[in-house]
Amino acid sequence: MLITPNLLGISGRILRQKWWVFGPDGHFTLFSPNSLKFILEDNNFEIIYCKTDSLTQWFMPNNTILKKAVNKMIYVVYSLFRTHVYSHNLGDSIEILAKLKE
Repeated sequence: MLITPNLLGISGRILRQKWWVFGPDGHFTLFSPNSLKFILEDNNFEIIYCKTDSLTQWFMPNNTILKKAVNKMIYVVYSLFRTHVYSHNLGDSIEILAKLKE
């Protein structure tokens, strides 16, 4: 089982290099659901399931009450569209379960 940030998720598309997963303390390589499936299948793994979920709740630093309120409002509005976002592989995390082919 792998869980990793989704390069093509909502936050990746909107925030781009400003997304917290980039940078020296972030990930060296980011994947999309399709690129991760391709790599696993190319290495003799069978995909059992692949989905995206979650949203990076904190779009900006939480160092003021106003910024905390803005973040919360973004998350509340997003929650109205969650099912649509996840069904189109736009969640911020990729969750994939695979097993080695026999």
